Amino acid sequence: MYHVVGYYTTQSAVTNVDATPMTDPILAIQNGHYLPHVQLFFYGGWFGGTALSRVVMDTPRSRQVVSPTLWPINPLAHPAQRPNIIDRRQNPFILSAVEEVRMLMTVGGTGTIQSTGVMFWGPSIDPIPMGDIYSIHGTSTTPANINTWTQITVNWDQNLPAGDYVVVGSQHQSPNAIAHRFVFRDQVWRPGFLSVQSLTQETERGYYYGAWGRLGRFNTYTFPSVEVWCDTADAAHDITMNIIRTM
Repeated sequence: MYHVVGYYTTQSAVTNVDATPMTDPILAIQNGHYLPHVQLFFYGGWFGGTALSRVVMDTPRSRQVVSPTLWPINPLAHPAQRPNIIDRRQNPFILSAVEEVRMLMTVGGTGTIQSTGVMFWGPSIDPIPMGDIYSIHGTSTTPANINTWTQITVNWDQNLPAGDYVVVGSQHQSPNAIAHRFVFRDQVWRPGFLSVQSLTQETERGYYYGAWGRLGRFNTYTFPSVEVWCDTADAAHDITMNIIRTM
């Protein structure tokens, strides 16, 4: 299981600026950096900004050899059509327990420009069960706060038959969306994916049909909640959740 985390900075014309972590109820923040309470793995993510040129992940453990440069990066403010993602599932980088994780961003340009990082950290990626993948669609008009994980109220189009389900993929769209994640009952980690800004866009194909494993389980009485991250206030959301029925 993994957890979606975010960093951002609104500075420009700086080298190795210490990016700001998104406030997160699961991960502690110390000295302006995430501080994992257990060992986690960095499985991948996305970095973007119109003037972003370099991102370095810096931890006490990485400094024993060299703090890795993370690439590819995207010259866009939002994840768009088929974004350039980082995929380290075959060789995830270890994030040691109780070690601060810094994201150092090098940004050009002038004026206020946001540069953003979305990452997938967690203890494991769990296989999905066998079965047909179904898609359930919903919408929301909940206003999203800027650069804050905002829980939205989703009006689902369909009622599912009583039973147990596993989420294996998703898509979230809103005009200024960066990412989304799910909150499951009795599960600590909040997995999810990058978002899109238009319904005509396609995000990374692996985010749809189980390539990133089982996100979480629910039944018809305990639907997962949805949290979204937007860099400008949005109040129009379109969400599709891909699921497998297990019972």
